Amino acid sequence: MARRSKPTFLLRQDVTTDDTTQVQEVMDISSFVDVPNGEVLLIKRAWINYCDASAGHGVIASMFAASSGLCISASACTRTFAQMQSSAEPSTITKGYLHVHGDGGQDTTFYREDTLLEPAQFEDGFYCASSGITLSVDSSLALSTEIKVSFIFECQQVKIGEAAALAKIVSLTQ
Repeated sequence: MARRSKPTFLLRQDVTTDDTTQVQEVMDISSFVDVPNGEVLLIKRAWINYCDASAGHGVIASMFAASSGLCISASACTRTFAQMQSSAEPSTITKGYLHVHGDGGQDTTFYREDTLLEPAQFEDGFYCASSGITLSVDSSLALSTEIKVSFIFECQQVKIGEAAALAKIVSLTQ
């Protein structure tokens, strides 16, 4: 008989831009992580979505200054930093960018979302042994309407043993 894998569940949290100031919020996952008992959160997949914060519609060029390009950076890490980190940071779970360019009017001339790092790209996902995930967003331009960035994680609570859980904590800081 085939072995059933443990069920997965979704964790979701929104972070809204604040002009050109980097915004960070910590998603509390402490109820899923118990390092002394060897229990950690296995993040199997992650998604980053962008929308208009006031109405939930897509991001359009009229939300920022005419004839300019907008870049929204978004990242999720198991550590907290004063500024956005590169994807080479070991605690980075996922990182993405939204690039939009307008023609000076209502028309969007360029729109692209990039996710540069995704837990599904790892063989077994991303093992998280911390009590929180720091969600960061930053905008390159002042906006007439702020942008809501939604972080969604498909997870499993797994038991890997205390020594392995402690090793995961250390590996995320080096």
